[in-house]
Amino acid sequence: MKGISLIICCYNSEEIIEQTLSYVDKQVAHNVNWEVILIDNNSTDNTTAVVNSYWNFEKRPNLKVIKEPKPGLSNARMRGIEESQYDVISFVDDDNLIPENWVAYIHDVFQKQEVGVLGCTSIGKFNYEVPAWYEKHKLSFATGKLYDIDFGNVTYAGLVYGAGMSMRKEIFRKLEEKNWEPYLSDRVGKKQSGGGDSELTLVSRLLGYQIFYSNQINTRHLIKKDRLTWDRLKAMTYGFGEADVFVLPYTYHYKKSQGETSFLDELRKKWWVNYLGKKVALSILRIKKSLGKIAPDEFEIAKIRNQAFCDSILEQKNTFQQSFEELSRLR
Repeated sequence: MKGISLIICCYNSEEIIEQTLSYVDKQVAHNVNWEVILIDNNSTDNTTAVVNSYWNFEKRPNLKVIKEPKPGLSNARMRGIEESQYDVISFVDDDNLIPENWVAYIHDVFQKQEVGVLGCTSIGKFNYEVPAWYEKHKLSFATGKLYDIDFGNVTYAGLVYGAGMSMRKEIFRKLEEKNWEPYLSDRVGKKQSGGGDSELTLVSRLLGYQIFYSNQINTRHLIKKDRLTWDRLKAMTYGFGEADVFVLPYTYHYKKSQGETSFLDELRKKWWVNYLGKKVALSILRIKKSLGKIAPDEFEIAKIRNQAFCDSILEQKNTFQQSFEELSRLR
């Protein structure tokens, strides 16, 4: 059915969900069918009670609250997709504020048949002074411009933020038909795993869908003070490094579909080539640090990501090798 399904996944969101919904409630989307699927993902607070108390179901009967007991953002999103009724899915995080033309804009963009996935810029919103290092690392917090374009095709890069990402629902139907199983996951509770967003865009690209990015519209990302810390950045960076392992097979198969694979790409199908490559890269970083050519904080973050990659590929080397054959079924 034609329309937009906003999926909001919540985990212990009682402090912020009312503000998020207040922006959803301001939508001006004349003649567009839309709904809100709010997934309470095993919350231990009063998230659902706050939603039920705030939302005017008589005025806006298009919101459903669904309990998903299996923890994890990826699980919550999949449950939201199962419960949705419209042909375009738009993921809005529980700490995202969307503009009043969000639904209308997403609807208009997806009238273009070539658009399979759409991402946008997210702007950090704070009620406190941000640390000096934030500007350098803001992309890690899913804030800032990924691409300096007004609107355009970024399929070649293959990545957009998961927050505010919109997709054709048929992508998930096709993945189900092909018995696709993700290699990566997003956060589970307070565990800062990562890569589920990236995997969705990369697998969509492998199916032949085009990925677009827009700076014509954006979300505002509410980041609480206790979430903008150096320790959390390090934890997220480790998760990014783990996820980097399985970006490789998706990238390889996309390049192969475009006739662009090189000898190096073929070599990188071997887990040990990537492992040794990261170890060499880490040694080079250490030399640069000793020569004062890289700041200590930058070195720390780069070291964490490299080490996470090495730990992950060593632990999952068999799965990594098998993934190249398994993903060939999707092309």
